[in-house]
Amino acid sequence: MVPNIDDLAEKRAIRLRIGRMRRRVDRRLRAIGREGRQAASWRAWVRRFPGQAMLAATGIGLATSAALRPERWVRVLGLYLARRAGDQVLSSVLGEFRELWAASAPKKDKAASVPSGGADHGGT
Repeated sequence: MVPNIDDLAEKRAIRLRIGRMRRRVDRRLRAIGREGRQAASWRAWVRRFPGQAMLAATGIGLATSAALRPERWVRVLGLYLARRAGDQVLSSVLGEFRELWAASAPKKDKAASVPSGGADHGGT
């Protein structure tokens, strides 16, 4: 049986499309891997939140140095600064997650959410 030229062209087109899809998936996986490594890197967090990183480092330094000194206020101040920096970073990250979640949600059409278009509920 002789293969049809149209069948061969269709197979070739399907193989090309599969190859493009594989490359697209590979690129996305590599990008996700890079983002994951960046999220786990302390350097990325310091670049992203430099003020909070300095505040946390100062607080941790004061808290650890208080172990060598009898003054309690240094340790309390250090712990307060470290907690404050952590809270600021956490609220910033949660705010970004909220924005990402809102941006990724599908847009709802007001008229489509009411089956009748809103005509029976006072809508126009």
